[in-house]
Amino acid sequence: MKNLFHKIIAALTSALLCSLLFAPIYMIALYVSSIVYIVIGISWSYLVDLLVKVLRINTKYVFQFLMYVVAAIILDLLLNLRDFNPQSALTTLSISVPASLLYLHVLLFVNKYLSKKKST
Repeated sequence: MKNLFHKIIAALTSALLCSLLFAPIYMIALYVSSIVYIVIGISWSYLVDLLVKVLRINTKYVFQFLMYVVAAIILDLLLNLRDFNPQSALTTLSISVPASLLYLHVLLFVNKYLSKKKST
């Protein structure tokens, strides 16, 4: 249960940070990014955690980093599936990869901070 709580905190914090980049349309960006982070981010995070455990990955950070980049690429391809345009795909990829990595790093920070706070 604490794992889900950490993921929700990370998703909401990432959505807030990501939407701050789009200040003129702040509320719309916050709404959309919150949904994406909560639905896709948390689901993907559980999948990555499962893969790390099942595959017994030693270089956990590198694997997570690559998996979150893969998530951004998959999301980008799905968003551009109907009418693929390389220029549009690169534009959305330049947003989705940093957004995905933002979630990863916020999640790592939340896990470390909340785990440290709980143990003291």
